[in-house]
Amino acid sequence: MTHTNKNPSTIGIDLAKNIFYLHALDAQGETLWTKTMRPQNATVFLGGFKPCIIGIEASGGSHYWHRTFTSLGHNVRMITPQRAKAFREGQKNDKNDAEAIAHAVTNKQTRLVAPKAIEQQEVSSINAMRNLQIRQRTQMINHVRGTLNEYGIPCKKGAYWFETHIEGILQKETDGESLPDVVIEGLLTQIVTLKGYKENIKKFDQQILALSEEETCKRLKTVPGIGPVVSTMLYGHGGKGTHYKTGSDFAASLGLVPRQYSTGGKQIHGKITKRGNIGLRANTIHGARSVLSAANNKRKTGVPPENALIAWGLQCYDRMGMNRASVALANKMSRIAWKILKIPGEVFIPSKPQAA
Repeated sequence: MTHTNKNPSTIGIDLAKNIFYLHALDAQGETLWTKTMRPQNATVFLGGFKPCIIGIEASGGSHYWHRTFTSLGHNVRMITPQRAKAFREGQKNDKNDAEAIAHAVTNKQTRLVAPKAIEQQEVSSINAMRNLQIRQRTQMINHVRGTLNEYGIPCKKGAYWFETHIEGILQKETDGESLPDVVIEGLLTQIVTLKGYKENIKKFDQQILALSEEETCKRLKTVPGIGPVVSTMLYGHGGKGTHYKTGSDFAASLGLVPRQYSTGGKQIHGKITKRGNIGLRANTIHGARSVLSAANNKRKTGVPPENALIAWGLQCYDRMGMNRASVALANKMSRIAWKILKIPGEVFIPSKPQAA
């Protein structure tokens, strides 16, 4: 179809690195035209239409294109690939994907993905770079440990012990006969790379610490268990919190709510859904765990909980154990964080726990 001179009501775009596939619908949901084009031509082409609904999938570069198409006056709606799949007819290809996206974004029940501002992408990118360096450091440590184990040289667990003792172990084996010289030379090369990872992580830590001094992140850090890393990750994920109706919705976006399988009026709740950002969920739970651990140690020495939130977390700890209590407290933390994100100037004001 070549009726590109008609102003569409909705345009579904299948984003890609080299070719965009566009599918336009009129107000009745009928196909007007389809078109392929290079990404560099999309801005000029879409700028020639009156404001309409543009649907895209949340994928690589989607937040950039959301901002770009919005600047042209269009109503841009971003959805997950799972949402588009429900509307796709036929086999999976770019043409059918664009058509499915166009129909999906016009459905009122389709949940939209919150777009990220450039400031959110900034802190998210730095955290992603730091996490990559940590994973690569762990992989390198495990590889060196495994290589030494092949020659009968065991190493204790833990990155600190490894980085402290590995050079001494290799120096000792240089004078022995357990390791061939070529293997020792290779391991020493990997140790140099390992030191580079450590230095890079320190640099990213400094950058995250500086980013956490932004006003919103400073307010997030008033919540127990939320430090520089978690505050920047929460800001990168939630922004101003306007795309979530309640704190429970925000917690659900992190996968911190029970999985439901209910039917016939019978409520069945299972383990947490584990949806959303894996790293953010893990760090939030670790922050909650550290708060509970410190509060429990103080309680053993007779020091009462600092506020009602920690007291509630300790009650969960007594009933359910550390793991479940950490997840429950992380859920509370995320809901408080949503309120802080949404309301300018809001901070966590601790209240004293009620006497038993």
